Amino acid sequence: MPTTTRPASQVSITKTKKGARWIDVPRPAQKDLDWLQKKFHIHPVILEELRGPSARSRVEAYDNYLYLIYYFPVYDPKEETSRRTEIDFLITKDTVVTVHYEHLDALLEIKDKAQETSFRLAYEIIETLLQAPDASSELSGRLDSSR
Repeated sequence: MPTTTRPASQVSITKTKKGARWIDVPRPAQKDLDWLQKKFHIHPVILEELRGPSARSRVEAYDNYLYLIYYFPVYDPKEETSRRTEIDFLITKDTVVTVHYEHLDALLEIKDKAQETSFRLAYEIIETLLQAPDASSELSGRLDSSR
């Protein structure tokens, strides 16, 4: 299988105003995974985890990165219920890589936030995802309007 030197077109690379870099990989294709492996020397087990959604949360520390699988609730207005969605993180000294398997509107808010370190950037990403509208805010809005 050929290894690419560049990510696929759907991969977004953002350098924040203060120096941390964020690489967002929605719906990773083999080309994306090959690029990530070459760029970050990802362990084969972790590379396999990035191919698709995982069954459970996970945190692994490696020499040059921290890997974690994080789940958070997303409200589905069509079904009127919350469901869990997954985002995987690879955190290095100066870069945060996020891998997810569906579109996440909340991630669009992060791009303009200036962060000095990759760890602060990872914190901001998780904080933004947690504050995104979920079932409780949707239900609260409907209850208020019915009064």
